[in-house]
Amino acid sequence: MRMHTKKKRGVVYIPKESIVHGLDPRTKLFALVAVSFGSLVASDLYALGVMIALVLGSVAVSGVLREWVHAMRILVPVLLITIVIDAFFTAARYPSGGTLYSGDVWFLHLEATWGTILFAASMTLRIIAIGGLSFLFVMTTPYNSFVKSVTLLGVPRDFTFSLGYALRSVTSLSQDAANIVDAQSSRGLVFDRDLVLKRPLKLLAVFVPMVVSVMNRADQVSDAMQCRGYGLSRSPTMYRAPEMGRRDYAALSIIVAVVVADLLYAYYFTGPGL
Repeated sequence: MRMHTKKKRGVVYIPKESIVHGLDPRTKLFALVAVSFGSLVASDLYALGVMIALVLGSVAVSGVLREWVHAMRILVPVLLITIVIDAFFTAARYPSGGTLYSGDVWFLHLEATWGTILFAASMTLRIIAIGGLSFLFVMTTPYNSFVKSVTLLGVPRDFTFSLGYALRSVTSLSQDAANIVDAQSSRGLVFDRDLVLKRPLKLLAVFVPMVVSVMNRADQVSDAMQCRGYGLSRSPTMYRAPEMGRRDYAALSIIVAVVVADLLYAYYFTGPGL
C-alpha cells in the first residue's frame, strides 16, 4: 500500500540545511528591510538589477529554488496589472522618449511611451525583488526563531507572543480546514467549483467545525498560558535564544556594501528614484 504525501504549496517554511537557513533571523530581517529600501529608492534598471541578482544569489544558496519559483507564481497577476497600468496610464507623468502607442479602448485612453515602459519595468523589478526576498525569508525562517529574535530586539513580549501565535494559527487553521474538508468528503459531501453559487449552505459543513476548532484551540491556549504563569515574570528567560555568528556578520557586511554601493550609483549617475 502506497502512502501519498501532499506537497507543501504556497509560501511556507521549508526545513533544510543551507547557509541561508543557518543565518540568524535578525540578519535576514535586516536584509529584507535593506533590499526593500534600496529597491524603492533606486529607479535605474541596472541598480534594480543588482537587487534582483542579490535576491537570486540568496535563493540559489538556500536550497529552495524550486519551491521559491513555484511560490513566485502568486505575484504573476500583480505583475501583469502593474505592467498594464504603469505602461499605458502614466504617459502624462513620463512622456519622455516619444509615443509608442496611443489609442482608445472603450472609454479608456491608452498611451505608451519609452518613459512609461521604463517605469513599468522598474516597478516590476521592485515587486520581484521585495516579494522574492519576502518569500525567501518565510521559507527559510521558522516562526519560533523569528519571534525569539524580535523579542531580543526589544519588542514588547505581548506583541511578539501575539505575532507568534498568529503565525502559528495560520498553519494550524489551514491544516484543520484541510482535515475537515477531507472528513466531509469521505462522508459523501462533494465540494465543486460552483459550491458557493449553487449550494452555499454546504459551506456550513466546513464553517461550523472550523468555528468549534478555533474555540477549542483558544481555550487550550488560555489554559496553557495560565498553567505556565504567563505574565508573572517581568524578565522571563528564553530557551535556546538565537545568537549572531560569523556568518551573520559577514552576510550583514555584504548586504550593507552592496546596497550602499547600489544606492550611490543610482543617486550620482541616474538621480533620485521615481
